[in-house]
Amino acid sequence: MAGNRPEIVIIAALAQDNRVIGVDKDLPWHIPEDLKRFKQLTTGFPLLMGRKTFESLLHQFGGPLPNRRNVVLTSKSGLGEYEGVETYENIGAALAAVGEAERIFIGGGGNIY
Repeated sequence: MAGNRPEIVIIAALAQDNRVIGVDKDLPWHIPEDLKRFKQLTTGFPLLMGRKTFESLLHQFGGPLPNRRNVVLTSKSGLGEYEGVETYENIGAALAAVGEAERIFIGGGGNIY
């Protein structure tokens, strides 16, 4: 970490042929090793994501990811009803809220990258 600023890490995976990152609230592939690595990297750190990415977590895993701060950028209400989920309307507010973290992960989706 440089000074008091957190390290910001963008974590992304996309299909090589068409650059798709998600299809119908799901990943277009299932690679257990990839999911394990994602968990290893992001556990214990804030994970910033857009609303659609968060909704895909609800669809795939039934809720927010455990053992990390799930920070959702959205203008819609109602997502903060999940335990461990924080919502913000803009990236500045979200980064200010998690600014004390050593590292912050950006986990998608397309509008967030």
